[in-house]
Amino acid sequence: MDKKGVAFLTTIILLGIVIIVSAALSCMLLRDAFTVKRLKASSQAYYLAEAGIEEAIEYLWDNEFNLSRFPIERNLGAGDITVNLNTSKWASKSILLIVSTGTVRGISRTIKTEVKANIPPSFNYAILSSGKILVSQLGEVHCNSAIGIHSNNPALGGIFTTSAVDVVGVFSPCWVYGNASAVGVARERLQGTITGTDLDYQPAVSLPSFNTDFFNYYYNLANTSGNVYTPADGTENFTTDLAPSKGVIYVNGNVSLEGNITITGCIVATGDIWVNFITRGEVTQNQVGNLPALMSRGGGIWVWDPTTLNGLIYAAGNITFFSLLGQFGDIYVNGSIMSNGNVTVMDRANINYVKQNPPGFGATPVGWILNWNE
Repeated sequence: MDKKGVAFLTTIILLGIVIIVSAALSCMLLRDAFTVKRLKASSQAYYLAEAGIEEAIEYLWDNEFNLSRFPIERNLGAGDITVNLNTSKWASKSILLIVSTGTVRGISRTIKTEVKANIPPSFNYAILSSGKILVSQLGEVHCNSAIGIHSNNPALGGIFTTSAVDVVGVFSPCWVYGNASAVGVARERLQGTITGTDLDYQPAVSLPSFNTDFFNYYYNLANTSGNVYTPADGTENFTTDLAPSKGVIYVNGNVSLEGNITITGCIVATGDIWVNFITRGEVTQNQVGNLPALMSRGGGIWVWDPTTLNGLIYAAGNITFFSLLGQFGDIYVNGSIMSNGNVTVMDRANINYVKQNPPGFGATPVGWILNWNE
């Protein structure tokens, strides 16, 4: 082979080496650039997830652990945030698991944080009463994840006397789906059924402090929106739909709710509250945030069918749900019940426990951050 042939062959070989090296370098550079982009997207996704956690905590702290806003889904900067709540420990321990995921260009990062609300343990009961609790004649209490129902009454009960908690079906069955406990005696009799455990001689469970400061909180909300009533005859009769702008109607006196009406918010009365006592219209109350459904500061509450209530029901006196065996419809309560008097659930009245955390108690701090997991 002459010199020209050797030179040509050498050139071809060197050119091939250069091409191979260049291709390898290009692949490395592209791979590094791709890795840098992924790392950048991952970092951005992490910061978005962190922002989601911070937004969720701020909202829960500012809104008394109102869960209605969740899940949160929105765009922020170069990506998206999704915040969900795991409520498996909420009813029993007031603990939420916040799960925040940030996503940027297909790359996702997730942060999980547990927080605990400063909620009195009394809100872990479907019914809590200082007096006796009677469930009878097709009455149903669904405790769900609640501790159960509890009476602070010391009544021991007997053949002809009622216990502190009496689940008794004389002509029809009745049920407490969960536990029943009392300072005195809790009993199921005849066609009454307690699916959980009936616990006698238990320690008293203190009701929250429904004091002047607490009720002033609701008075101020109602007063701000012009929804404070002082009826001349002592009773305010509502027969049309109600939707106060601040979510609260406050009555200095008694309240009567009659007819086919929808209430979006909370009714607070210094006296008694009667629902569907005369007309048997369909009364529906929708909860606003964490606000209660009905509260009687100094009287009792009587609810007839057909009625649906959502939220906490509290009375200084007795609370009675009486549905006339469903002749006009059923009674549904989604929330919890607290009373300084007796509580009666009968005749197709259905209590379905949903954990409540009404504002106004001034708990400090509102809650605590338990852990932070990336």
